[in-house]
Amino acid sequence: MQHRAEIHRWADSQDGTRVWVRNSLGCASDWMVVSNPSWNEDVYYIVDDRHAELRKLQIDEPETIFECLVYAGNWLVKVEPIWNIVAEYRVKPEPKWTDNLEENPVLCWLWDELKDRRVYAQYVKNFDTGTTYPFITVTRTRFKYAEPVKSEECYTSKKDKNEKS
Repeated sequence: MQHRAEIHRWADSQDGTRVWVRNSLGCASDWMVVSNPSWNEDVYYIVDDRHAELRKLQIDEPETIFECLVYAGNWLVKVEPIWNIVAEYRVKPEPKWTDNLEENPVLCWLWDELKDRRVYAQYVKNFDTGTTYPFITVTRTRFKYAEPVKSEECYTSKKDKNEKS
């Protein structure tokens, strides 16, 4: 059972710590709070601490990716978190389209004034949050607003494999 010793230590501390319980065999899908756990092998136990919701998510949705904030202030990916008290954990955020633009520029609608929405279409190569015009194109032009072009807004001259000439 994962974290058994840690959970026993915290739950037996007699400081009013509560324990979240869920049957691992699928008989009961809901988590319950108990004050006197029975410590059965077929049951998940989670101490009601600051990481309890994330621990429950790790059991309920094993594909969830977590990040750990280390002392240096960086978030590091932890597939199997070590739920200790010196680290802060969170679910890894969904990637944004502005992530990794230098390696993968994104074709965007660009404009500077709210009334002039979608004036230009160019590849955005950089995103500088410290300026009024944060979106930088491959031609090094800066824009205030950007929105990725949707695939249905694009035309390609390539013929579909199933289309006849």
